[in-house]
Amino acid sequence: MKFFFFLLTMAGAGWLAQLFLPWPAIALVGLLIGAWTGLSVGRNFALGFLAGFLVWGMQAFLLNVANDGLLAGRIGELFMGIGTSGIWILTACVGGLLGGLGCATGSAGVTLFPSKSA
Repeated sequence: MKFFFFLLTMAGAGWLAQLFLPWPAIALVGLLIGAWTGLSVGRNFALGFLAGFLVWGMQAFLLNVANDGLLAGRIGELFMGIGTSGIWILTACVGGLLGGLGCATGSAGVTLFPSKSA
């Protein structure tokens, strides 16, 4: 249940950050969420990957629908003809890697640099 809550939190914060900040904003959101969750590095990577995959995949889908698939089709031809759905999956995977690495970095940072409150 905690994982699902953090997943929704990261996806929502990532979506808002992507609207106003440059493309690596999902990694920054992942860094902050990863430091906040208290989960292990592996679970934080999975959390960030899922959230980034969902956010970037949905954004790619919405932008594709807005321009009737013209841009994704042309970019798909450049990538050995993988097509529109291949571009969606590729885009979502890049977002997932950014989010996952951001979350894992936040979790590892908390582990490496613990607070000095004793």
